[in-house]
Amino acid sequence: MMPSYKEEPIVILTFDTDNCPDLAIDFITEMLDEYGLCGTFFCTRKYKNIKPPHEEAIHPFITDFMSVEKIMEPVHKLKKEIPEAVGNRCHQLTSNGNLYAGLPDIGIKYESSWPMILHENIFPISFPSGLIQLPIFYGEGQFFDWGVTQKFQKFFMSPGVKVLLFHPVHIYHNTNSNT
Repeated sequence: MMPSYKEEPIVILTFDTDNCPDLAIDFITEMLDEYGLCGTFFCTRKYKNIKPPHEEAIHPFITDFMSVEKIMEPVHKLKKEIPEAVGNRCHQLTSNGNLYAGLPDIGIKYESSWPMILHENIFPISFPSGLIQLPIFYGEGQFFDWGVTQKFQKFFMSPGVKVLLFHPVHIYHNTNSNT
């Protein structure tokens, strides 16, 4: 029986590709495969080497919020490139009600752009449209910028969904916390 996120932590490993090279994606998928782990890749383009059990989701860069059509334009473009995608995380973690309303219409079932860095008891949020929000528990940038390393273990072990956000290029290059 699968554990309940209401009783103990459930960890979701996610990776924002940000147009990184294929060799960084290969490095991450090989490492995940070696340990029997699955990852969700929020992609800014189609990658040839992301195969099940790993998931490709979309990572649109929305720059124009003047209309629903302009908001959804980059989303539609990526969904055409990755038609099997059922997840979305906006570049720069942007949020918008019109976006959330439009995502289910194109087959997106969940969204993960809401940062709740090191909050306890994070649970999925259901929208009236049926879209599920999976808030981000950890993002490597905020983690170092906000100086919260001491609290990580305490909050990580609390019940709830722990969406961890990484960037493959930083893992591949072993980027330090000063970059």
